[in-house]
Amino acid sequence: MNITDAHLRIGRYIIDNKIKTKKEISSFFHELVSLHEDFQNLFYNFNLEEIKKHDLNYKEMSKKLEKLYSITSSKEIKIICHYDAVLNQFKELTKTLITLYI
Repeated sequence: MNITDAHLRIGRYIIDNKIKTKKEISSFFHELVSLHEDFQNLFYNFNLEEIKKHDLNYKEMSKKLEKLYSITSSKEIKIICHYDAVLNQFKELTKTLITLYI
């Protein structure tokens, strides 16, 4: 599953189940979209130092994700799991990108 498909699945799940997500969950989604844009910029304008900084953002986002697990309803847990999968894909893509350019 690619990242765009994951975003679509999350959106479809929210719409199909008529879920009104908490502010924190919506905010995290916006951070993931921003992360996706940042990653694309890194990919096309490779800069190793920027990628290393980006890796630190993943750690911060992982901590935020852990907090979200504790405040979500049962329907929202599936959303958080999708977010976790997307974040892990970004981590792996970043590792791959670093490996290619070292």
